[in-house]
Amino acid sequence: MMVSMISVVFGQYRFFSGDNVTYGNSSYAYLFEQAATGESSDMRRYAAAGVIRGLLNLPCMERHDQEFFDAVNWGRDIVLGALNEEMPPEPSRAVQSFINDLPPVNGVFDATSIVATNAALRHNNPRTTRAAIETYSPADRPKLIIALGHGGVVSSLATFAEMPEGTLVYPVRYSRNKAKDDNPSLSNAERQLIHDFSEDRDVIVHDEDRGLSMRTITSAVNYFGSELSRPTYGVTPAAGRRPNGYEPQVMWIGDDGRVNTDTYHIFSDRLDDLRASVAEPVS
Repeated sequence: MMVSMISVVFGQYRFFSGDNVTYGNSSYAYLFEQAATGESSDMRRYAAAGVIRGLLNLPCMERHDQEFFDAVNWGRDIVLGALNEEMPPEPSRAVQSFINDLPPVNGVFDATSIVATNAALRHNNPRTTRAAIETYSPADRPKLIIALGHGGVVSSLATFAEMPEGTLVYPVRYSRNKAKDDNPSLSNAERQLIHDFSEDRDVIVHDEDRGLSMRTITSAVNYFGSELSRPTYGVTPAAGRRPNGYEPQVMWIGDDGRVNTDTYHIFSDRLDDLRASVAEPVS
């Protein structure tokens, strides 16, 4: 039985969470409109996340102009504003035009990301996730959060909103299953931006969950640790496919260049103390 969290129908485009999610292709103009003017913060948040996914799905050769980065930043600010129940920022004509010209939404490709986005936000307590991060990367060290997409963008931005001033964030597509990405998908301009952002910062690779194999987060931590030559940590607020879901884990690259994956056992010893010090997980 399909459970509907948001049911918005416009032509063929639908937002649903639940089983058997299917819908056809539709224009990004509708997603832009709902992100900019949607009546509910939920609608604005999910529509903006869809816009960000569409931008990150562009071929690398089309992800280098200032209009692209302005559009990504606008989508980011919409999500952050919706998380805080704030009114969305006014888009420029250039941003609107760039988004409206994106290829149609691939509904079948995008559906599981919508479901993941909903579950990820529900299973992330950003204040506790921040505490987990700062267990390994001290609070006084500035940070760059790399938000892995597709499904992890909203969860990563929720954590980013709880981080101290001076933290930077950038979303990166790394979709091993749907897009068959061997490595994080980055244009040369994005790669340079991330190098600039990471200067004198710890790098936090953030995904919505680690699944059963942990291959995505492990591979991403290895990739960015090698690419940026900065202290690099992975954080996953939720353990995928587990009933309670909320079990944050931090990973890091050791002196031997290998990713440590036993941090769940180390961190779980402190989980009760951390939970007691912050609000209850988002429900």
